[in-house]
Amino acid sequence: MFRNKKIGVLGTVNSGKTVLLTSLLWHLYEFSPGSFRIGKEKNAEIKDANPVYNLGNRDFNYTAYRRQFVEQGRWPDKTQDFAIARCTYNRTDSFWEHDVTFVDIPGERVSDVFIWQATDYADWTWKIERFWSGDTNILASMDAFKKCCQQVETTSASASESWDDLVKEYRNGLVALAGNFSPFITPSTFVLTIGGETMDGLSEEDIESRPIWNEGDFFPLPGKWRNSQNDVLRSLYERCESNFKKYKKTVLKPFYKEIDECDSFIVCVDIFNILASGLSRFYQVKEEINMFFQMIRPSKFGEILINAQKAMNYIGLNYLLPNFIQTKPPKIAYVATKSDMAISGNGKNRLEKLLGDLVRNVNNSSYVNSKLFTCCAGKTFEYDPDSNRIVFLTARGENHVPLDKCPELPTSWEKWDKDQYRGFLCEGIPLQVVAGAPPEQNNLDKLFDYITGDDD
Repeated sequence: MFRNKKIGVLGTVNSGKTVLLTSLLWHLYEFSPGSFRIGKEKNAEIKDANPVYNLGNRDFNYTAYRRQFVEQGRWPDKTQDFAIARCTYNRTDSFWEHDVTFVDIPGERVSDVFIWQATDYADWTWKIERFWSGDTNILASMDAFKKCCQQVETTSASASESWDDLVKEYRNGLVALAGNFSPFITPSTFVLTIGGETMDGLSEEDIESRPIWNEGDFFPLPGKWRNSQNDVLRSLYERCESNFKKYKKTVLKPFYKEIDECDSFIVCVDIFNILASGLSRFYQVKEEINMFFQMIRPSKFGEILINAQKAMNYIGLNYLLPNFIQTKPPKIAYVATKSDMAISGNGKNRLEKLLGDLVRNVNNSSYVNSKLFTCCAGKTFEYDPDSNRIVFLTARGENHVPLDKCPELPTSWEKWDKDQYRGFLCEGIPLQVVAGAPPEQNNLDKLFDYITGDDD
């Protein structure tokens, strides 16, 4: 008999979710009891683990990522759009044959949540205008676009000229938002194309010619243009409306279908990147997590069922609920990645506290079962206690290079000096992978047991 699980893996900026998933699969396929301890007694073993490839260009390219680790000594490339990794395996502590699917979710797509939730283009423009009104950063970034809309209304420019002006100003607004660490860049294909191309390294000229979506740009236009007597305004509105429908169907529908089928989620957060980047990054990540939560939030009816089931469980009458309406809230693992850098002092405990404070509002939800983890998917750093320094390997064959100092993590998010943590932006390669073995991990095995339900 099969035990099926579908797990979404989401990562905020530079959180290493693809590294985490690659390392996890590696430990399953090349299982070693001493390096991946699972089960209640920590002595269970994975047997007969095999990948299942049947999704074409949606398959998570584990083989290539592993090869990059071993042969080239570098981290996996950023995944394109969303990718799916499916595997089957047996456990020595279970009678089930396990069939687990992981969905690698690009964080950029989370900002399209309003597009997905909107009933139509008009509803989206209303929702997005309302959201903008409560954010001074977005209002400032989109001020030129708003003025352009007003100018289009009062001039006699052609539809083509007006369209080009609107595209230019909306694109400039998105660029400004990206520069201010705003997570709300929608349509998200502007920052991450379906082919996986990002804005990193692009020149100003490249950005100026970059489409918002290469299948057809769209942006929020005033609702009154929909039935305007002005042919230009009405045609602009209809063009955006048509592209909106196409985007929702071709980009978001397959993406959200996979998310809706997930019963558990891993949310990876790079606390060290936040500390090194400053307060703007903190608010960006916090908003990304909140938007993700909106993405998986059940319908009102589903929420009522979940709360009713919890109440019946509490008083011991859950057996009265028919099986077809019994449902479980999503299980979420919040993961502070790269925990091997939290070495100095009480680092691991502080890292977990910072993560807990960051996700507290989501963690208090009555319809989410969640747990905090500090996790290292592949050990990259070592600690030299004599000099109080972290040392890391920067490239294959090079000597270990020390950071100037191993700073203590702050006790809270209230105040910190980002310059003190600049060294945390460095990148090494997993030390053990140089020899071809699965990367040395910490708590990845505990995360695996929790998220697959095998610690229940």
